[in-house]
This record gives sequence, structure tokens and C-alpha cells, in this order.
Amino acid sequence: MTIRFRFFHRSYRGAFLAFSLFLILTAYKTYINPSYCSKGNLELNEIQQVIFAKVHKAASSTVQNILVRFSLSRELDVLLPKTGNHINEFRPEIDPTALIESPDGKFFDILCSHLVFDEEEIASYIPRYAFRFGILRAPLSQVLSALRFYSTFYLYPDTLLNAAMQKYAEDPVQGFLMHPEEFCDEKLKAHNCLFNNRMSMDLGLSPYGAHLLKRNNTEVQKFVAKIDRQFDLMLLFEYFDESMVLLRRYLHWEMKDVIYIKVNAAPYESKYVWNQTPTLNSNQTTKFQEWNAIDIALYDHFLAEFFRKIQGEYLFKDEVEAFKQVRQSVENFCQNESGAKNQVKRIRPNRWTTEFFVSFWDCQAMMLSEDELVELARSAQLARLKNAGRAFSRA
Repeated sequence: MTIRFRFFHRSYRGAFLAFSLFLILTAYKTYINPSYCSKGNLELNEIQQVIFAKVHKAASSTVQNILVRFSLSRELDVLLPKTGNHINEFRPEIDPTALIESPDGKFFDILCSHLVFDEEEIASYIPRYAFRFGILRAPLSQVLSALRFYSTFYLYPDTLLNAAMQKYAEDPVQGFLMHPEEFCDEKLKAHNCLFNNRMSMDLGLSPYGAHLLKRNNTEVQKFVAKIDRQFDLMLLFEYFDESMVLLRRYLHWEMKDVIYIKVNAAPYESKYVWNQTPTLNSNQTTKFQEWNAIDIALYDHFLAEFFRKIQGEYLFKDEVEAFKQVRQSVENFCQNESGAKNQVKRIRPNRWTTEFFVSFWDCQAMMLSEDELVELARSAQLARLKNAGRAFSRA
């Protein structure tokens, strides 16, 4: 009886989720899509072909949400796996049989799923002229966020991580800072090591031999220079609103296109060990700099580049402040006022945005989890594929 009830409960939840995603998708087609086809967007020649390098634990899911919503509003084709959230995880090769096809058999418009970035592999699916961008996070913050996440949700028996978490159960942060090598094997199982230069590996650094490369500053700088050449823009987790404004300007999008509500963000409890900013002594600082040398070099380079870019932007701080006010207003509406489906939030025009409206369905889409979001994008892609097949059969 218990098993039967659990099965029914899971089936009910699955059906309810599918129905909810169907309603959101229908709403986007019916109510949201026309509002985007504004004269302003057409005059600005907004960029619609976009490659986003989704790195682990750096607000990438929030950026992914923005890109998927953009794709739905324009009915663009998104490169997606048939199942799950990852196109690949530990190696750059893309398996075409694991992907949902493009409706016209041509290039896709947007890539925003997890994969190991490889310029040549991606060029088979997204045009080379597509705008490429990524996001980075301060390496210590990124590593501790990853450590918290994987030790909470993916703690398997007979792994180094599990053994280390048991050994340093009282203070895993200090345990990691003193003995990072006990938390993952950077030599024999480097591809599975999620706490050692993982941002660089997401951006295409081969995990094999990385433990040697990070000791060679010349090779590290070559890798950083390669990433600089391959990407048009690198956003920063610590300056997320500034990043959204800069992205909006580079892509010639509207403010509504980059409005967000944080997704996949861990709840904050000040006394919780993971939320306390550790103070590193000289030994810990040296050890972490050696352990995560490639990510540190990468972040330092793009931190300087980020500030160089925004210093050249006209009235940038003014737009950031305006964006923060609008974003907070939208978040308040979505979390407190949008219970009725006919409720709409009006954002008045100003120097930085045309007038736009935020509906109940906008809120629902912004608050989807990563799993729900990918499923929504997959449903839209499959629907376009089905419609394209019908059109072909009638031709």
C-alpha cells in the first residue's frame, strides 16, 4: 500500500508539474511574446544567437533562466539534451544522438546548458558568429559553495568527499582549507574533482594534467589568454546586477529581458558553517592559491577586464541603480502580489527602459527551478520540432 501510494504521489506531482509548465508555455505564446516584438528591439538589431558557458555554482542557473525566457519570447531554438540538464559533464565531446534536433535541421540559436566548453564542438550546433559569454565567481566563494552543494545533495559512500566530510564533520570548511587533497583526487580522478579549478575545467581546461599545469605560470597564462580570445564578455557573480546591465547593452536587449529572481540560491543562515566567511591564515592562503591557481588567475584577469569595460560605458552607474530598483519592484510583486493570474505589474518608461508589464506568468517563469526550466525549454523545442514535421509533410 505504501509503495503504491508513493508511486501515485510521484505520478501526481509529475503530472501537476507537466500541466503547470504547459500553462506557462501557453501563456508565453499567447500573452508575452507579442510584447517583445517592439520597434525598439528591431531598430537596435538585438543579438539572438548566444552561447553561454554555464559554470558550476556561479549564479549560472539564474542566467540560464534569463536566456530560456528570452528564447521562449522569440521562439528561438535552444540546444538541449533529450534528458537531464547536462549536454556533457566531464569531457568536451557532444553526442548528437543525446540532443533534441533543430526543427529546420540547421543551427540552434542559444546554448545555456551545462557542458565543457569546446569551440570546435559547439561550432557544429551554434553559428561561430554567436555572442559568447560566461560568468565567474571569486574562487574561494565558488569552491565553498560547490563543497556545500555536493556534500549536501551528492554525498555517496566510498568516496573521498564522504570520508573527508566524516573526518572534518565539525568544521568541513577548515578541513578543506587545510587538506583540500582529502576531498577529491586531482590526479587519478581529476574529471570528478569539483573543488579544484572547476570553473576553468567548465571553460575547457583538460582535467588530465591540470595538477601539473597549475604549477606552470606560463601555461596558466596561456590558458587565460585563450579564454579571453574565445569569449566576448565574462560576467561576475559578485557584480551580478552590473553584469546584467552590461550584458543587456552588449546584446541590445530590453531591460525586461534581463530582469531576474535568483534561482538555485542556497538559504542564508548566518550561524551556519557554510555561510561564515573564513579567515585564512598565511598557510591556508598559500595552500589555496596553489590548489586553485588556474581559477584564481582566470578570475583576476576577468575582474580587471570587467572594470575596464564598465569604465568605458556611458552613465553606467545610473542604469545599474535604475535596474536595481526595477528588479526589486518586480521581485516584490512576484513574491507577494501576483497570486491572481490577472494581476499585472506596470513598469513605467524611463531613460533606460521602455514601458513593460510583468504578469503572473512572467513571475512563474522567473521562479522555476533549473529542472523545471530545462523541462519547459525542452517542451517548447519538441513542440516546434513537431510543428516543423507537420509543415514538411504538408509541403
